[in-house]
Amino acid sequence: MAGNFNNDKINNGLDVAETGKRIGNLIDKSGLNDKDLAEKMKVSVQAINKWRHGHSIPDIENLYLLSRIIGVSVDELLAE
Repeated sequence: MAGNFNNDKINNGLDVAETGKRIGNLIDKSGLNDKDLAEKMKVSVQAINKWRHGHSIPDIENLYLLSRIIGVSVDELLAE
């Protein structure tokens, strides 16, 4: 379950807004569009859009799956 966040940082660590930008850029570099990625991940296109814009972040299972699909590490998806 992904959380919704109003603050840019959680617990003085994860920068949610920057993580969203990073996720969006890495998805773009992968060549997948949001619809195809959503189908592969079995999530909604709206969820992908929320991740891209820093309105929520993927849960740990989806972070792992996203990293595998687009060929990056989970660490590369997250911004501190």
